[in-house]
Amino acid sequence: MQLRMEEENEASARQVARWLFVCAFFIAVMVVVGGLTRLTGSGLSITEWDLVMGTLPPMNDGQWEEVFAQYQKSPEYRLVNAGMSMAEFQSIFWWEYVHRLIGRTVGFVFLLPFLYFVIRRKVRGAQVWKLLVLFVLGGLQGVLGWYMVKSGLVKDPHVSHFRLTAHLSLAFLLFGATLWQALHFRDGCPRKVEEGPFRRASIALLFLVMFQVALGAMVAGLKAGYMFNTFPKMGEYWVPPGMGHSVLMNGIAIQFIHRVTAYLVLMAIGVMWWQSRRVSLNLRQRRGFEFLLLVVMIQFVLGVFTLIFYVPVSLATLHQFGALVLLGGCVYVCHVLRFSPQHERSCESLA
Repeated sequence: MQLRMEEENEASARQVARWLFVCAFFIAVMVVVGGLTRLTGSGLSITEWDLVMGTLPPMNDGQWEEVFAQYQKSPEYRLVNAGMSMAEFQSIFWWEYVHRLIGRTVGFVFLLPFLYFVIRRKVRGAQVWKLLVLFVLGGLQGVLGWYMVKSGLVKDPHVSHFRLTAHLSLAFLLFGATLWQALHFRDGCPRKVEEGPFRRASIALLFLVMFQVALGAMVAGLKAGYMFNTFPKMGEYWVPPGMGHSVLMNGIAIQFIHRVTAYLVLMAIGVMWWQSRRVSLNLRQRRGFEFLLLVVMIQFVLGVFTLIFYVPVSLATLHQFGALVLLGGCVYVCHVLRFSPQHERSCESLA
């Protein structure tokens, strides 16, 4: 009887893990589409936020004319896109619409299975509250997204880079937390968490990567990627002039800090990978560091190419996706390092 209950609990945990992996995938898609929405200048095309009726797009010419008329009242139309045709408006409308639709879809993909798992007692106790926090964060992400859009609908047809940074950072936080819970349900929790130097270093790396993500959002919000499109120097300088004192409002300073932090992330992962080859780690832990090294090198090159080719949409989108993969790799490494190197279960699913 005891063995049967353990098997049922493990089967339930695997079901919950698969569901959370799907949720993390949808969040990643939402982040990528959000980046495309920003890069294509589509983020201010929908000037109202209707949680229920906004799920449906315009269905006929009359509805399209009504939505277009609302956009024509916005500062972006008056100052940037004056004279835009209906076809041109529709091309930017769909990116923002799909981005919002994916956000709503993520809510349903999370909520309905969550209620099922709670009713069937496949998740219990503290697990319920942790997952409920994820749902609340998802709702706050939607509210924060509209708060960001509103900043570009008043006078200046550009969203606040502070609100953009908060919006993107929360999306990455939500992705990482969902992935962590998925790994927790898949692998279980060790009886004693290993707290060695690698574990502490991996947590510090996770915070460093999140800081770099926030810097990247500020670079995007300030359009700082268009200011110095040379590498490794910024123009003729290693440390460019004009950074001034208002660092958080200065695109030159933000791009410089973003570059420096990229070097720090690359070096930190390189050192951790090198050290991981010299100590006793299990297979998944070693492969985690190998994966991180590969991803950070690709991400670094993507960042350089995005810069020197003057921020093309394709490379900028890949660069943002690479940041998601890098964060996911950091979360994975933090998770597997909780187990002792001799922990067999952490290697079984990979073998």
